[in-house]
Amino acid sequence: MAHAAGAVVYDGAVGDGSERRKYPRVPLTADAPIIHLSVDLSVGEQRASAQVINIAEEGLFLATDAPIERSVQVELEFVVAEQTCTGAGMVVWKTDRGIGIRLTTASEDYRQWVRELAAASLDDRWEMLKAVDRADIRAV
Repeated sequence: MAHAAGAVVYDGAVGDGSERRKYPRVPLTADAPIIHLSVDLSVGEQRASAQVINIAEEGLFLATDAPIERSVQVELEFVVAEQTCTGAGMVVWKTDRGIGIRLTTASEDYRQWVRELAAASLDDRWEMLKAVDRADIRAV
């Protein structure tokens, strides 16, 4: 999925490089052509675009300037090759670059898709991202 004109584009720098996560993060921007996973982000009546910088079974980081704060509950829905991947969680941190979401629940389809992304070569990963028909995250 190519990013739309005016969409938030991020350089991929996240955190201090230390890895304390149970599940590895899958970067979705490093060394990429112009293919990114763009997300429609809904906060009340406001709509914003966001770019998924990295994704893991337990969460994701979005580059966005949307007005969403820590502790906000969110639901996500990705439609990938006719499979609906869902999850729910909370914004656990916010920076001037974006937000970190920790998932408290995730469908097995979501977890399997992330595992496949993690195992894929870079070229295959970009092909997998092109198969995303819809990516929505909503504050609830």
